[in-house]
This record gives sequence, C-alpha cells and structure tokens, in this order.
Amino acid sequence: MRWFLTVGTAALALAVSVTANAQFTKGAPAPCIKAVDIRGEDVDTCTLIEQAKPYLAIYYFFDTASGEELALKLRLLDMKYGREKMIITALGFKEDEEALKTFARQLDLNYHVIDGGKIADAAWIKHVDVTPLVLFVAPDEQRAVEQVIRGGGTSSADFLKRVAENLYQKRKAEAAAVVDDALAAGEDPQAARELKGYILVSEGKLDEAVAEFGEIQSNAGLARVALEQGDYDKAAEIADQAPDDGYAQAVKAQALMNAGKVEDAAAAADKAATLPADDWQKSEALNAQGRVAQEKGDNSAALSRYEQAIALDPYNVIALSNESTVHQAEGDVAKAKETLERAASIRDDELVSLMLRQLEEATQVERGKLVQQQIKELAEYAKRLEGQPVDDWTTRPLVVSFLGPRQGRPVFFARAGTDVAVRHEIAALLRGQMNVAVVERENLDLILQEQQLSALADPETAAAPGKIKIARYLSFVDFDQIDSDPFVFLRVTDTQTGEIVLHYKANMPPGKVLGPVGAIVDELAHFYRDQEVRGMIADAADENAILTNLTALHGVKADQVFTVLQEGEPIEAGGRVIAYRQRPVARVQVTGFDEQTGLAVCKLLEKRDGVRIDKDMKIKSSE
Repeated sequence: MRWFLTVGTAALALAVSVTANAQFTKGAPAPCIKAVDIRGEDVDTCTLIEQAKPYLAIYYFFDTASGEELALKLRLLDMKYGREKMIITALGFKEDEEALKTFARQLDLNYHVIDGGKIADAAWIKHVDVTPLVLFVAPDEQRAVEQVIRGGGTSSADFLKRVAENLYQKRKAEAAAVVDDALAAGEDPQAARELKGYILVSEGKLDEAVAEFGEIQSNAGLARVALEQGDYDKAAEIADQAPDDGYAQAVKAQALMNAGKVEDAAAAADKAATLPADDWQKSEALNAQGRVAQEKGDNSAALSRYEQAIALDPYNVIALSNESTVHQAEGDVAKAKETLERAASIRDDELVSLMLRQLEEATQVERGKLVQQQIKELAEYAKRLEGQPVDDWTTRPLVVSFLGPRQGRPVFFARAGTDVAVRHEIAALLRGQMNVAVVERENLDLILQEQQLSALADPETAAAPGKIKIARYLSFVDFDQIDSDPFVFLRVTDTQTGEIVLHYKANMPPGKVLGPVGAIVDELAHFYRDQEVRGMIADAADENAILTNLTALHGVKADQVFTVLQEGEPIEAGGRVIAYRQRPVARVQVTGFDEQTGLAVCKLLEKRDGVRIDKDMKIKSSE
C-alpha cells in the first residue's frame, strides 16, 4: 500500500516529526514522518520501514499538475510488490484536500490521504524546492537517501529503470521484472536493456547477456561478460572500443587488475573515474583505484577511494571487503569486523563470509592457544633431537608452511585479503581434519635455525637431504600468476632426498576461494594418509602404558593401531649385511598422549607367545 500525504492550508490535528536538519541529498537521513490521515489512522513511515523491512522506501513529493506520470508508475510498483518489497510514500503539495482526493480517485490510487495543515517543524520542507521530487531511501534505521530524482525530464522519464538499478545493486531478483516494466512503459530502451544485460550477468546467464548487449551494441556490457568469463585480454580489447564510456574503462581496469597488470589497471581506473557513468559504475572505478593504491602500500589513499566508492554505491560488497582489510592492516579490528558485517548483510559473498568468520575466530583465545601449542610442540621436538643421529626409521612430523611473496614474481589479487584468507582456511581445515603442524614460514625458520639449518632460506631451494630431522615432508603453499587468474599451488618436498614428491595447483578466480582451498586440502590429506607412520618403543615397562617416540605431529591419532616389529635374520647383498628382516610380533593401540612430552601412549592388544616388548623395538602403522 502507498501513503498519500497532503501538505495543504487547512488546519487539522497533525503531528509530523522529522530527523533534525534532514537534507534531501544522497547519504543524508530522510525525514521520519508521523501523521494521522483523514480516516483517523496513524501513519508512521519509520515504523512501517522497520516492521516491513522492504527492499526500498520511496518518498514522492508532487503536485497534481506535474505528478501524474510518476504517480502511475508508482501505482504499478505498489500493485505488483506491495509494502513487503517497496514502501511508497507520496506527499502532495499546493493542493487542497478535495483536489487531492479527485487526483487519487481518477488515477485509482490507494493512499493514506493526509491534510497537512500546519507542520510543527517545517525545517525539512524548504528542501522540497521542486516537484516532482523522488527520494530512494535505504530501508534501515539510518534511512539514508540513496538517490534523488529532481523534476521532470530524463530522470523522471526513466524512473522505473532507476528503481530496477537500485534493486540490481542489492542483487534482488525483482530487478529484472522492473526493467521489463520500464521497457513496457516506453522508457529509454538502450539504457534499460543495458541494465537488463548486467542483471543477466549477475545471475550467471552470460549467453543471454551477450545477446542483450549485442543487440544494442554495448561494448561496456560485452567487456563485462568477457571479464566474468575470465578472458581478461578480450575484456580490455572490447573496452578499448569505447574509450569515452566510463564503465567500459572501469571494466578494463578490473580486467587488467585480475591479470596482474597493476600499472595499466591504475591508468584505466584513473581514466574511468573522470568519465560520465552511473553511480554504481563509477563506484567500481573508485574501488579499482583504491585496490591499486593499497597494493602500492598507500593505505590512506586506498581507504579514501573505498569510502568514496561506498558513498556512491552503499551496496558495493567488494569495496566494503577491501576497506575492511585496510582497517585490519591499521590495527582497527573492530572497524574491520563492522565493515565486513555490513557487507555480509547485503548479500552472500564467499570471500566476505570467509574473512568475517576468520576474523571472529582470530579473537578466540582457544584457537590462538591451539596454534601456539602446535608451534611449541614442534620446537620442543626439535630440541629433543639435538645432538642425536638421524633416525632413518622413525617418521618425521607432518609440516605445512606458507611462503611469503616470491622475489620478482608478485601476485596481485583483485580482492584484497584473498591470500591471507586462503592460508588461514587451509590451516584451519588441516588442523580440523588431520594431525598436521601448520606453521608460518617465520616460525618454521626459527625452529630450523635452532638446528643450525638454513636450507629453506630460498623457496626455490630443496631441503638439505637427510639433515632436517623435524619433518619427513615439508609441504609449502604459495601463489603465482602468469597472465591469468592467480593460482594457489602446493609443493611437498621429501626432506631425506630433496625430491618434490607432490606438486598441485588450482586456479583462483576473483572472490572464489573455497574450491581451490578444498582441492589443496584434499591433495594433502590424500598424500599424508597414504604415508606409513613408523616409530620406536621408548618405554615398555608397563604393557598398558607403552611409550613411543611419536607425537600427534607425526599424524598419530587416538585409537590408531601399530604393529610391533622384531628384528630377524639379516639380509645380505654383495657379501655384506644391508638390512634385517622385520618380523611382526605384536599389536598396540594408542590410548592418548603423555601430558609432559606429548609422546603417544599405547596399550598392548596382542603378542606372540614368548615375545617380550622392549625399548627400541620398531613399530609401524597397521593397515
């Protein structure tokens, strides 16, 4: 239902309360209007917005001489969507009550009709300096003005297209239907169909979008499709065919950013910001400028651009998530979280959801304790090995580390914070699924330095064969980019031979991280689960508390069963003993881990007659 408020000269009982110093400008708070209609029913626009939680609130200021066209378009929206989707409040000026009743009856309008009479606080009225005047108002507590349409002309003529554009920014499904209404109403077909193409792109209907853009010869639209398809060279090439189109140049900037061509992207973004474009389109150009500034280390400039982008388009989720990473880098975690929560409230975004969850988890004391405990255990294990000869039998711990940026081969992510989110998610999944030590590179280096090793100083250098005793395999996760989407790659190195035993990579389209992360974790989990875990008996005095030299860092889990081996006959070759046969004589099961040392404790399940379980006997995981 719509509400039709009359501001006239007849004095009836009326109370109108408005936000102090309300300005009819974008970003300013809209009036909160309270009144009693001629039927005696209360009307409170702010309460209605709060209760209905619509997609959009529309305030319409008009007089009967100039308001018929928009009044009919508003009637269409009211009839199709109602207050559940759109709350429409119309305020009549320069008319008496009878004239407004006649106007509403002739157009078949169903409004709350209110005779304004005298307004107690008329400060906001002075801003209604022209009719018709339309305000799009954000349906939340702040009631920020999202768009102002002043007077008749082009803006008024394309009213339904502007409503559809607002819904598109919010990614509401009704946007497409409102565009069709705009076309049916005779609004500018070029503008309406181009917007329809962008809506189709947002819905993943790229073939339909290409058809729409092709028929109206929209290079900006076709460039956007190429961008979505990951063909960044094609996107830039098509955009170059529209050098004076602000959005075409904004798309070009995004394509160049995604391809890692930061300097070229900066030039395109700067150009786009100076050309005419709709607010949401210019917002994307400003976001690109901010991302380039952030990459260059100028957080102040980046934050300024992001804020400008969000001011133009409050629903620019990418600009919001980028802004949050600047706040986090500056140490303002609360502001970073607030910004991410705002982005998450607008629509589902994979990277935003991941970053918000990780930010919340980072503040949890227990998670921090778990990470620090794992690093401590690895360091203590290294200390226990100091001065001891390399044990060729015992499995080394399973260690995953993350490399820093590679010299001369920087990786640029169009979405700020992508690399950090990926690393954290891999770490969280590995810790949750299997016993793997996940340590940052600097912590791993410190542990290795205690062993007087520097074999990992260069990411391209393999581990010193046979000398790194704290890990059997070292798994490295890093990023790279070669004229396309960045990719995350995994490399597993055998510390005894220096051989790379596993190499895997997964492409990372902008904003898409869960798929590549899942693939990396699956590869690691599959590799490690195929590895036989081997160790030795450290203490066998109590058959119900047999102590091993293995810890959780070796991939050992509670209830895991090991076979105990007894050294048998020698194996000779070339006239000398090269090994001894290992005869299975018993089975033990892990019951827990020693509180002081972290070593796995087992109980005896079975053994052969006459066999004694002794210290230094070898064990291996049972199949």
